[in-house]
Amino acid sequence: MPFEKWTRISFRHSQTTPREENDYDSGVFTCQLLRILSQGEEDDFGFSQVDIPYLRRRMIWEIGNVELRDDP
Repeated sequence: MPFEKWTRISFRHSQTTPREENDYDSGVFTCQLLRILSQGEEDDFGFSQVDIPYLRRRMIWEIGNVELRDDP
């Protein structure tokens, strides 16, 4: 689709969205935010910077096993 036909959307949770506290976890934050939004759970993001080491290992497991986990 041409860029001119894109529709702008407003993200209403900009104040409650988890924020990274360094310069190297942005990929994990982005993947987790998109995962949560795609599942329709945008009212509770449920993670912060302290969860990133676990979430990174979980993502590696999911990619390696070609399977998404349901546990938190």
